[in-house]
Order: sequence, then structure tokens, then C-alpha cells
Amino acid sequence: MGGDEAFLEQLLEIYVKDVMQRLDSLRRALAEKDFRLIRHQAHTLKGASANLSLESLRKISFAMESAGDNSDLDMARATLQQFTAEFMGLLVPEEMTRDSLGSRISSHEEKHGRHSSDH
Repeated sequence: MGGDEAFLEQLLEIYVKDVMQRLDSLRRALAEKDFRLIRHQAHTLKGASANLSLESLRKISFAMESAGDNSDLDMARATLQQFTAEFMGLLVPEEMTRDSLGSRISSHEEKHGRHSSDH
């Protein structure tokens, strides 16, 4: 089983690096209104996400690809934001996000009567 886990970890590492590069490319494509590149990058993200059974990212990528096909800048922006948020949520568990941690700290301080000025 260790070999399968190592292989999956390697695939995920490659996927993450690839997605990060493609997100940068998509941001530039949006700024330049390069719909051909938006479509191409979204199509590639769709396939890579499907290969790893990341269905929500595949669906968002499909919508982004359609936005590129239709030269719909607003939809391309919205789907890029949605993809990025979903992707980051996979990388960083919800309980580790800044807002969640901030809420935990505030709750802890309220329960224990501590404030940042007490430290």
C-alpha cells in the first residue's frame, strides 16, 4: 500500500504545481482578454482535475472553458475566482484558515477572559 500512497502523493504534487502555473497564466489571460488562452488553460485544468476525480474543480473548469469559448470576461473572472477558492480549500483544510483560527482564538479568549493586551 505504501507504493500506492507515494504514487498518489507524487501525482498530487505535480497537479498542484501545474495548477499554480495555470492560475498565473489565467490571470494574465484575463488581464489581456485572451479568450483563446483562457479556454486552453481551462480545458487543461478540466482534464487534470477529472484525472484525479476532483469533480467540483472539473465542473468549474468546464464553466471557465465555456466562458473562454463565448468570450465572456465576467464569467471567466467569476469561474477563476471560484476555482481558486475551491482549489485553495483542498490545500488548506477549513479549520486552518485565518478566519477560522481567528474565531477560535477569540472564542478561547472570551472563555478564559484573556485579551491580547494581557500578554
